[in-house]
Amino acid sequence: MMAKRINPACRAFTLLELVLVMALVVGMLGFAFLGYSGWAIYRDSTKIEAGLNLIASGQRNYLLANPDNSYSDITEAILTTWIPTGVIPTFPVGTTALKYDEFPPSAQYGGKTWKAKEF
Repeated sequence: MMAKRINPACRAFTLLELVLVMALVVGMLGFAFLGYSGWAIYRDSTKIEAGLNLIASGQRNYLLANPDNSYSDITEAILTTWIPTGVIPTFPVGTTALKYDEFPPSAQYGGKTWKAKEF
């Protein structure tokens, strides 16, 4: 009995197989991109909330030590010494209207106003 010879032209992928694999890869990349944008929004929102809560903590510390003053007296320079970390937190690019002189402190980001949580 003779062994069957395989035609060298039959060893390649068919066009249908290539198109299916490419469609699968494009679909996976699309889901990854959609997932990343949602994660980026979540990351930025938690960073803003944490920063505002840290500023609120500094405000409370300052006013406990200086009961004759009010929120309108608080500046960034004053806050730096009363925030537990000793530095003003950084916020995502595009954060505007950061207000230290009101309680709770607030910031604008992505067309939304963010405020620190009141404890």
